[in-house]
Amino acid sequence: MGTVVESVCCQEIPNVKKNVGSSCICEESFFIFFVLNEQSANAHMRMLYPHPPPDALKNRHIRKACYKSFSSWIHGYLGHGNRRPIPSCAVGKIRETYPDPDGMYTGFMFTSEGPAEWLDVD
Repeated sequence: MGTVVESVCCQEIPNVKKNVGSSCICEESFFIFFVLNEQSANAHMRMLYPHPPPDALKNRHIRKACYKSFSSWIHGYLGHGNRRPIPSCAVGKIRETYPDPDGMYTGFMFTSEGPAEWLDVD
């Protein structure tokens, strides 16, 4: 992962251990069904976005829906703007399943952050 915040093992997150136990979260059947499954991911995406995204952005929107699905499963409702990093193994599986055609990924951002290109650099 691109930053230390993103480089977290699923076993380092207490809520993962409560919900899953000692195996990697990516091996759990619920992760595969609830987060990665294309039908589930499309349903979650439709809840987030009222209009279908253009084909070029579909995987990006699905990845975002998968991240939110994972977070709600593991942490429950966090509230607007309250974000927690997703384990790198889960991020990797989501990116592998719904890749960006150009390999460009934003990575985790706290609520007050934006992508690097938003920074005002003199």
